Amino acid sequence: MASPNTSIRDKGFTLVEILVVIALFSIILWFGLFVGFDFYKNYSFRSEESVIVSVLQKARNQSLNNINQTRHGVHFEQGQYIIFECPTATPQCDAYSAGPEDNTINSSYGISIDNLPFDVIFEQLGGNCANCPITIKASYENNDYEIEINSEGGISW
Repeated sequence: MASPNTSIRDKGFTLVEILVVIALFSIILWFGLFVGFDFYKNYSFRSEESVIVSVLQKARNQSLNNINQTRHGVHFEQGQYIIFECPTATPQCDAYSAGPEDNTINSSYGISIDNLPFDVIFEQLGGNCANCPITIKASYENNDYEIEINSEGGISW
């Protein structure tokens, strides 16, 4: 029960107190969004690295399994990776040429890869890299990574 000397005006919060609490909540929310967005950018950048490695492994596996008795490879262009097989007329090709069996994977993050366009081509049955060693250097803002493919077709990241 309120004391007899307390009026209704003395109850509750002042406008200054409410504004201070709103300002503190805004600062905490802004900091949380900033940290969360930075985490998301780093996660997206690193997941793109996994996509590139998976694409390389798929092309190498197709060569190891001698699919259609041709070499397989990956053609890197800005914003996309193309898994291809050499045409049956030239199963030992040493460069990308568009074909109906191509599998295009679009880059999901705005990374930049050095020295585009280029190809990574794997030998049929052996899985050796025909034009290696190659180092794929990718970067975005202050982040970067390297994926290395040796002459035996080994992929390290």
